[in-house]
Amino acid sequence: MKRISKPVFFIVAILIIAFAFTAFAGFKYYDGDIQKTAIKGISDIRWGIDIRGGVEATFKPADDIDATDEQLDSAKSIIETRMVSNGITDYEIYADYGSDRIIVRFPWKEDDTTFDPVSAVNELAATAKLTFRNPSGETVMDGSAVEKATAGIDQSKDSAGQYIVQLELNSEGAQTFAQVTQQYLNQQIGIYMDETQLSNPTVQSVISDGHAQITGNFDAESATKLANQINGGALPFSLEAASYSGISPTLGQNSLTAMGYAA
Repeated sequence: MKRISKPVFFIVAILIIAFAFTAFAGFKYYDGDIQKTAIKGISDIRWGIDIRGGVEATFKPADDIDATDEQLDSAKSIIETRMVSNGITDYEIYADYGSDRIIVRFPWKEDDTTFDPVSAVNELAATAKLTFRNPSGETVMDGSAVEKATAGIDQSKDSAGQYIVQLELNSEGAQTFAQVTQQYLNQQIGIYMDETQLSNPTVQSVISDGHAQITGNFDAESATKLANQINGGALPFSLEAASYSGISPTLGQNSLTAMGYAA
């Protein structure tokens, strides 16, 4: 067996130490006055409820409106969209159609120091704002123009069998959309929920009858999800918290420290 030379040994050792330090501390740099994160360290990781604790909340339609199952699914999509846009991916959420309730559990934000369930819940329950924006980012139509959105299958000869999202606009929305599609023909019109872009389809023709189709590489799940998100921005009611409470971590910071040492 050949002995490893000392320079090679020290180079490998330095690399191991450097990688270990980067894994724990991360790597940040400044672009002007703005700090950017290239590699997240342990302190930047968004830990789950077991480690960090979080919030359990039950939402319902405001004013005791009797929501349909489809409307409840759309409201659920609003909450999911907001959690994902805030970097929350380890949430639990389901709808209780019998009692018009949406139950959700999610961990605290990584930079949260107040651990206030009220502010966390209010952020998720805020009324969703659906907008259609031109390539310059200006709003050209809002969610009040949408009657409903549904997932379907394209029946046309050229693309039969492909999943699509069908939009049905109200009478005022149909007039606005006709003007928008004429002005931005062959350009993209972004569909936004709050500040999160849901889709960015290209206008392929002038649509004057109030019925539009969004095409793309959809499957049944993604088409239904987008339809629910669009419907969420056009809901006839807002959400309110029926109940909420903080969740204590079951493993705690001591376990986190132990895992760090083990790693």
